[in-house]
Amino acid sequence: MRTYAAAPADAVLARLLEEPSLARGVVHHAILPARDADSVPLPTWVDPRIRGALAQQGIAALYTHQAEALAAVRSGRDVCVVTPTASGKSLCYELPVLQALTEDPSARALWLFPTKAPRPGPGRRIPCARRRGRPGGLHGDLRRRHARADSLLDP
Repeated sequence: MRTYAAAPADAVLARLLEEPSLARGVVHHAILPARDADSVPLPTWVDPRIRGALAQQGIAALYTHQAEALAAVRSGRDVCVVTPTASGKSLCYELPVLQALTEDPSARALWLFPTKAPRPGPGRRIPCARRRGRPGGLHGDLRRRHARADSLLDP
């Protein structure tokens, strides 16, 4: 088994590019400088209860990719969001669903995640769709006799 000492990302990348079998597949390489995130206010159509719950989580605005995704979903278009880890993809699907639940008591949603997927994102903690039906999620190893179901939203 090999173990490696921690190294800066640029040093790791340089070593990878020194390897001919890997370097052959690299068609472009650039290091982009860090920059501040581009954000926009929450859309006016977001229910005040959702706004309050987001504020409690420290979310006062959306990243521009989230706002663009929400606008597309709101207009009825299909959306595929592909961004790095921890970039806010979850809100791109959670916000429209939570909004639909606040606007229509008969609304339903089914979120499908790959097995062994990480737990759901911030929407798990957003208590805004209080009604008779309790939103929930089935997760765990579905081959077990009894998979565990948990609420996605606070009761």
